[in-house]
Amino acid sequence: MTAEHLQWQNRRLRLGDEIRISVAESDTAGRPSRRERGDPALVEKAEKKYIETAAKRWDGRLLNQETNKPINQGLEPAEDALIIY
Repeated sequence: MTAEHLQWQNRRLRLGDEIRISVAESDTAGRPSRRERGDPALVEKAEKKYIETAAKRWDGRLLNQETNKPINQGLEPAEDALIIY
């Protein structure tokens, strides 16, 4: 699977605008106006940040696969952390 972001239109919507969506079957799609490849290093960095943030919220109950230790070992849990016993 390739990490690719496609964009067909970019319209600024304003208060009061109406959007009509029609779903139709088609063998082909229109050509996108913009196409970007995802940067694997950037995706991995974002995923790690997400996991670290989740570990803080869940009081370190997520383990690092390599060390088998809590991801946020030594960090204080967030005030609104969900504590699981």
